[in-house]
Amino acid sequence: MGYAFEVQDGIYEANKACVRYTARQGQDFSLDVSEWYYIKNHQIEAIVSYYHIGDIREERKLKGSQNNENV
Repeated sequence: MGYAFEVQDGIYEANKACVRYTARQGQDFSLDVSEWYYIKNHQIEAIVSYYHIGDIREERKLKGSQNNENV
């Protein structure tokens, strides 16, 4: 896929951790990600990810929404 990853920071506890990183693809695309890892019996039980891709390009906004500025 051609991504490069840069870890921003992390928080680590006994049964959970959060890692924040930036994924870059080429010169024009970057994606900020926060991932929570939940541990049970020394294995990852769940991963919850949050993605921020920046501003939504006009052509990608939902059509017909009442307030396209917040979509």
